[in-house]
Order: sequence, then structure tokens, then C-alpha cells
Amino acid sequence: MKGRACDAATDVLTGVCDSLSEAGKRHGISRAAVSQAVKRIQAELAREFVTVEVRLPKDKLGELEAWLDSQGGRLAPAQDTREPVQ
Repeated sequence: MKGRACDAATDVLTGVCDSLSEAGKRHGISRAAVSQAVKRIQAELAREFVTVEVRLPKDKLGELEAWLDSQGGRLAPAQDTREPVQ
């Protein structure tokens, strides 16, 4: 995908812009165009990639990050769903 809509959507998905409106203004397009591009990119990612959740010792995190980077992947933001320990 190419063009201003794709660039604006990438800004939203990577956190460069905090909102669809901000990205639209930055690239001179409508919020709706950015929203459509975000949806297209997310659909393409869902078709092409898988998400894997792995629990491992903290001392191995650096090795995992290095390997993922070498393979073109990345760690997603942590979403710890464990119950709090009391």
C-alpha cells in the first residue's frame, strides 16, 4: 500500500500520531481516509501474520528481542492478564 492514507495510517499504528484526526491533518487527508487505511492494513496483517504469546524468564527477553528483530518481528506491548497475587 502506498500513498498519504497509508502513511497516515502507519503514523497511527506506530504511535507517531495519537489519533486518526491528527494523522489526517498531518498528511492533508480526511480522518475517514485514515480510518479506512488503518482497517485495510490491520486486515492485511491479520492475513499475513500470527500473534504468539510466550512466557519466558526475564533474563531471556533480550535474546528474544534480538531474534525477533533479525526476523522482522517485534514484541507487542505487554498485556498481562494474570490475576493479582495476594
